[in-house]
Amino acid sequence: MTAQGRWRRAYEVCRPWIVRELRPYLSLAPGLVAYGILRIVFAHVVGNQGFVTPSGSPDKGLVVFALVMLVTRTAVLVIVPLIVTYRIVRRLFELGQDRRDRTRTDDAPAASPPAL
Repeated sequence: MTAQGRWRRAYEVCRPWIVRELRPYLSLAPGLVAYGILRIVFAHVVGNQGFVTPSGSPDKGLVVFALVMLVTRTAVLVIVPLIVTYRIVRRLFELGQDRRDRTRTDDAPAASPPAL
């Protein structure tokens, strides 16, 4: 078997696991893509002069667009990392619980809560 064949086989074996682990994070992808597109458009619209200039007041449409950018930037830089961290920690706790459940034998009694 060639090296390429081994990599292909490893991918085929790991693919269901990879898809299962990444599925919860796919819902975040559209927001990240939208933020990237909005940031490129905002940079193109504002250009080198900046958003607020001494020569006059900014356009109202540009102000609304800047507020949308502020909200999406806050979501991408604060909320998305919190969601990802929460899901990773939750998954690690689930894996730890699964390991404890597998190591406990069926004939051993489950730990009872302490008597008050």
